[in-house]
Amino acid sequence: MFDSCNVRSATARKPRVLRPGWLPVTLLAIGLVATAWTPAMADKLTVHGYLSQAYADSSDGQVLGVPTDGTTDYRTMALQFRYAVTDKDSVVVQLSHETQGESPFDDLRDEIELDWAFYEHAFDAGTTLRVGRIPIAFGIYNELRDVGTLLEFYRPPTSIYFEGAFSNEAVDGLSLSHRFDWSWPLTVDVYYGGWQRYDSSAPITDVGVGEVDDAIGGQLWLETPVDGLRFGLAAQTWDLSGGLTRLRSGEEDPADVILASFELSRERWYIRGEWQEIATSILVAPNLDYTAWYAQAGVRFGSWGVNLLFENSDIEGTGGFAPVGIDPFYEDTVLGVTYSFSPSVVAKAEYHDIETGLFELDALAPELPEDRATELFIASLSVSF
Repeated sequence: MFDSCNVRSATARKPRVLRPGWLPVTLLAIGLVATAWTPAMADKLTVHGYLSQAYADSSDGQVLGVPTDGTTDYRTMALQFRYAVTDKDSVVVQLSHETQGESPFDDLRDEIELDWAFYEHAFDAGTTLRVGRIPIAFGIYNELRDVGTLLEFYRPPTSIYFEGAFSNEAVDGLSLSHRFDWSWPLTVDVYYGGWQRYDSSAPITDVGVGEVDDAIGGQLWLETPVDGLRFGLAAQTWDLSGGLTRLRSGEEDPADVILASFELSRERWYIRGEWQEIATSILVAPNLDYTAWYAQAGVRFGSWGVNLLFENSDIEGTGGFAPVGIDPFYEDTVLGVTYSFSPSVVAKAEYHDIETGLFELDALAPELPEDRATELFIASLSVSF
């Protein structure tokens, strides 16, 4: 068994309380709104929400929380509240509920969790400041990963967006965003702060929560003159402590992340892809590289859509007693069909052919399935308002 704590870590949702440095700022902004509330202010409040409910079944072994006897305990939902204090200032709070079948990560989640809670100010020059718990600008899907009516599959590509893994959903800190309206428009985001991340082994036999502090990251999105064509580049650097400490190479393990994105989207079809590399460290491999990529395409026929996805990730580690490698770490070939009753009601059916080392084992299933492979079927209905 290879323990891949750092690479397999994910944004831990259960204990996600705002860090002391940013909590007073956000609560002050929310408190000022609450104490000054009048009926006339209701016009400044907007509420949005979404729900995705699924049935999922695995042919061999449990992966992504899906057992071999199937589960209907597979859903994500959220409510988002945005209050416009002024034309330039607003406060955003998002609450969520998520369950992923029999996933061990569900034990780390609360029934209702605080996803986002931040104050936002828009400057006249086109710069936006956010303070609090902020969705991170990271890749194509990070801010949309649970909004089922906007996704082609139940979840975005697992190798990069695994329930918050390999990337980070939100940062407790501050961010700045600026759009340059050039002939090729460029959007620049930078952020600083920290978060909590899931730790786990591979195969997944136990899980924990690590701490990330003093993280720095940013993203660039370049829009081209070609309709629907854009390119993105994101980077992060941070140190992870705590979690499954038996896997730490030291008191803190460093990580450097880079993500490149590409998307060409038209009215009736799209193609997109992303590539990511994480350079990090664990006890058995002081020099560990996690590499992941996916390619995705789809076509739309009125209310119907057909989508294809292939994703792959692998791990290579050196510097310990012996070289470490898992190839593939997670590989998935997916065929999906969507039907849109309306823009706010979407049904999906998808088939996954998976090979991975991320099976979730327990005393009743102590061995990996043959060839580390399984097939998943997921049927879901998503609504939003």
